[in-house]
Amino acid sequence: MLLSGNFISPTINGIFYYNKPPLYNWLLAGLFTLFGSYADWIVRLPSPLFLLLTGALNYWVVRRYTKSLETALLSSLFYVTSGDILFYFSMLGEIDIFYTFLAYCQVIFIFAGYEQKRWMWLFIGSYFFTAAGLLTKGLPSLAFQGITLLAVAGYKGQWRWLFGVWHFVGIGLLGILAGGYFYEYNTYNSAVTYILKLFTESSQQRPRKTMWGSVEHIATFPLMLAKLLLPWTLALLFVAQNGMWQRIKQQPLLHFSAWFILANVGIYWLSPGTRDRYLYIFLPFLSIIIAYFYAHTPTNNRRHTWFRYIIGGLLALITLIFAALPFVPDLQQLPNLLPISVGFVLVGLGILYLFYRRSFADILLLALGVVVLRWAFNVAVVPTQATTIDQKIYTQSAEKILAITQQQPIYLYGDLHTEHAYFQPMGKVLLDVVYQQPPFLPFQSSFYLSRGNKKIVQCSNEKVPDKYYIANKTTIPTQNTQILHEFYEPRTQTTYVLFKFD
Repeated sequence: MLLSGNFISPTINGIFYYNKPPLYNWLLAGLFTLFGSYADWIVRLPSPLFLLLTGALNYWVVRRYTKSLETALLSSLFYVTSGDILFYFSMLGEIDIFYTFLAYCQVIFIFAGYEQKRWMWLFIGSYFFTAAGLLTKGLPSLAFQGITLLAVAGYKGQWRWLFGVWHFVGIGLLGILAGGYFYEYNTYNSAVTYILKLFTESSQQRPRKTMWGSVEHIATFPLMLAKLLLPWTLALLFVAQNGMWQRIKQQPLLHFSAWFILANVGIYWLSPGTRDRYLYIFLPFLSIIIAYFYAHTPTNNRRHTWFRYIIGGLLALITLIFAALPFVPDLQQLPNLLPISVGFVLVGLGILYLFYRRSFADILLLALGVVVLRWAFNVAVVPTQATTIDQKIYTQSAEKILAITQQQPIYLYGDLHTEHAYFQPMGKVLLDVVYQQPPFLPFQSSFYLSRGNKKIVQCSNEKVPDKYYIANKTTIPTQNTQILHEFYEPRTQTTYVLFKFD
């Protein structure tokens, strides 16, 4: 977008890109402009930034509506330090943590607006973030909005507020923001194709599984969701109790959180193609429930004793991981590995000492242990990952290609392939549109090449001498071509070549 000056219609290799709307791209473009750089860390910045913003907002919301400092602190800590996000997704330049922030704001506007009976803020705020989510990831935001509004009306037993004037104002705001964008997009390309592709992208994320695969997904889905919030879902062993639902119903924020999860999670539970990151929106609300019961459950019982043993075991395991660092083969190239290991072992032993002396709350010491483990991961593992073949292949190949091409344009060689976007309710195709996409090239390669020469890698099937082309080696002509460089992409097991036509 920054190179073309076109911020309305996303493209990939010069061809219209339909899988996602452009709001996240606008955010990245703003950050690139703000920092005056296209560095990798800027691409990754939104993930940790909006992870922390979601945690901070959650703290404020929970503190206000539960009047419990401990619940507010723990629920935000649980979300921010959940294993899947902290150790993996917070390091990636992906869209999902930013989208989780938008969806959380959308849903909280519904809760807070209803509790305060401030209908203007409920509908304008929630529909504003619905539009932002729609322009970020497509249709899931519409589903969250409709299902959550119906769920609140249902469990509250009150429906009249859904037909108030401010609801129609909110829908109008959504129409102006989202509809205005697609109206402008239609001046560049077919908005119908774009919308249908977004619908297809949302409804068919992954290939269908076999019947057994579907049954397996449905049976294991609760474990899949619980895994994302580890180690904090282990606290359910301590807080689960008789009458839990009655206590949830007595606290409005917990009641809302539970119904939000129950009402919306079914879409993903019944969809075998669901990926972990699609479920991140449920983690803050699950954290609120777990944190509330942890903070309000007496500690003078046997289950709390057993949970304390679990925490102690996890802290000991973390310390053993620190001690094992010098024996991991992939880390041997890291300088000062032994002093790093010794330093983290001492920190781990210090946390264990505080745990033994009961100097701080057990759960906070476990959170500290998880954060220190993440710190060790940054120091010992991340630098090693950055030097692996899989990670460096894109940057090294781009550097070599840019040295050969000397700021000249680079073209992605190959024919466009045809794809379909369709509207298919109840299995019957009512609308089918055809669009074209470029040959596959890893997006990392396109990014690093364009970053280096400030030119878009345009798709072309013209055979022009003295122009530089990049392509899958198996697709280039066998005659009258001069191969200048080639590299192997291990994820797709494909060899790409830089070449010229004679």
